[in-house]
Amino acid sequence: MWCFASSVAGAGLRGGQECGRRRRPRHVARAGAGGASGGVPRSFDEAIDEASASVGVYLSGRAGGESPGRCTVTVPVPATDATDLDDYPGGVRSMFKALAPSVPRLLRGLGAACADPDACTTRWIDRDDAVAVWEAEGVVVVTFATSETLPALRALCDGPKAVVVVNPQWRDGDLGLGPWKQKNRAFLDTFASAYSLATVRARGVEMRVRSRHGAKHQVYVIDVRTDLAGKSIGGDGTAALVLEADADAPPPDYWALDAIAKDIAKKGDGGGGNTLINKLFSR
Repeated sequence: MWCFASSVAGAGLRGGQECGRRRRPRHVARAGAGGASGGVPRSFDEAIDEASASVGVYLSGRAGGESPGRCTVTVPVPATDATDLDDYPGGVRSMFKALAPSVPRLLRGLGAACADPDACTTRWIDRDDAVAVWEAEGVVVVTFATSETLPALRALCDGPKAVVVVNPQWRDGDLGLGPWKQKNRAFLDTFASAYSLATVRARGVEMRVRSRHGAKHQVYVIDVRTDLAGKSIGGDGTAALVLEADADAPPPDYWALDAIAKDIAKKGDGGGGNTLINKLFSR
């Protein structure tokens, strides 16, 4: 079950609990320019640190288990090479360029022997698709793993180290057919989602969706207030918690987020800006 937080109910949205249709969420994992405070990471480094802490919680729970554990991390990648036409002109390789320097930071947060990046063993699985491996003491990090690289990923998972896949790119439609698809699905189902942070924009409202291992899923509305012409009217990037879901429930899907945005849009004051956003951030 998921429910609206009291700050939204008090500002005019539907209160209480409400069940949403379980559809695949369509999160857009892209870093905003200003980030957000109020409980969600303000910078990419903060997101990496939070992801590392969440992976650590997951791995500690695996101590003494039959396998060292395998999980995924999804973080918004800064658009460092952005142009007027494309946030990532080099595709996944532009994303890799922005993400790769932070992998040692992720490993350091896990207590892995990677304080010096040169101490990590690194190699490519697929250079064209930016699928790379960092190996440190007790843990392996893989970036942008694809459906085509599942055999190599499976081999890593058969080893003695925990495996963390950052920003996986596999797609259900590329998993093969018949028994091969079932086998690949079964393998991917063994990965826990240790951390996810995404930006979703719907009906002009910007939201952050955060999931951490063992903690409630959370949705924040970001204060990026604009008038009807799209001009800023004072939003400073702070965040207000508007939705929570139990850790053992599916994260709020796109339709739940769209419902929030729709209710916010209905409260528009008609003269520029948004009454509900103003109420959320005038406390």
